Amino acid sequence: MPENTDTNQQAISLPNIELPFGIQLNTTEINEIKITRGIDHYTIDQIEASAMLLSDGLKIDKLNIDSEKLGLNLQGSLNPQSTYSHDLKLQWRATLPDGEAISGRGAIIGDTNSTRITQNIEGPLKFKLALELRELLAQPHWQSELVATAFDTGRVDKRLPPLTGDLRLSASGDTRTANISGQLRASSSQVGAFNAEFKLSSLQGERRFAGIGVDSLSVNALQGNFTASGQLDWSPMLRWTADITASDVNPAIEWPQWPGNIEAQFNTNGQIDDGELIANANISRLEGTLRDYPVAMQSRLRWQNNSLDISQLDFSSGKSHLSAVGQISDKLNLEWSLNSTDLAELYPQAHGSLKASGVIDGPRQSPNFRVSMNGRSLQLHGYQIDELDVNAEADRIDVTAVTAAATIEISLNGA
Repeated sequence: MPENTDTNQQAISLPNIELPFGIQLNTTEINEIKITRGIDHYTIDQIEASAMLLSDGLKIDKLNIDSEKLGLNLQGSLNPQSTYSHDLKLQWRATLPDGEAISGRGAIIGDTNSTRITQNIEGPLKFKLALELRELLAQPHWQSELVATAFDTGRVDKRLPPLTGDLRLSASGDTRTANISGQLRASSSQVGAFNAEFKLSSLQGERRFAGIGVDSLSVNALQGNFTASGQLDWSPMLRWTADITASDVNPAIEWPQWPGNIEAQFNTNGQIDDGELIANANISRLEGTLRDYPVAMQSRLRWQNNSLDISQLDFSSGKSHLSAVGQISDKLNLEWSLNSTDLAELYPQAHGSLKASGVIDGPRQSPNFRVSMNGRSLQLHGYQIDELDVNAEADRIDVTAVTAAATIEISLNGA
């Protein structure tokens, strides 16, 4: 259990409420309540209540709220004296944005010293929640357990990435910090089946949650393992940092034409300050095999002021090498080169040798470019070029009108 460091927090006291008389509310019904909030309109079909308010507290025999997309049933007791003991039973139902029904039932039992909240949820999310709150008026702290035996995000909201599986979470904390750990088994149409284990902590701030630390995140996917650690803060601004390691990754699990075994280390950091995104993404090491060719990659990228700065981008597969450096923004300044004795090292359906390099600079809408290419026995998707020699320069290409003043020398043999 996290230690509460707020030594200056004063206990809250609640008044003792004791009526010298009793009030009994027999079954009461209110029908067709219409609520308008701006352009939104809501209708509550019926509210039905039966309760007694006596000297020793409130007893709710029945409180039903019924509408087309929401239903609630509550019964139990509350004693508004001393530790405010309570024993409430709750059932509810709701309709999700895409029409799926979800429902729950549970209880809230205890007092201000210790209260326990339980919920059993049915629908596209099936889970059990147990939450225990202690010392609510003095030094509040809590612990919880959530077990989701099945979930389907596509049924919750079709706008969410489709993900199915099960989840177990354990958490504890107080008003300033929290520790969360969990295990996830899931399947996605994008990455297939995967498992994940994670530990999160350090949600903290001056009487508010200001950020979350990812102590460890481990995901088993694509026959490999991904581990990550980092920090995400949302106050006083959104900012993040993360270090990620991948090992024994086989892309062929999802992309059959690309079997391999990849290891990588990369990191990212950034922030959103006054609406502006500033982000860095670096691959310090990527190596292994891809389609039986040795591969390696390193990169350093930065996004700021709507500009992508490429300090380094080097990729090699077999003896083929591709590199780029420069800036892509309203003004372009990009140098690139490709040197391959066998293009099949880069792409399965490509063949032949190609040596090429170029420079693109100037305004993005009307850039200048210089390019040279020298290729032999080129093949791709049934097309073949025996020899290709290109030296081209073009100034102020109008991208929108596709016109250019250019000097081009091309030698092309083959068909």
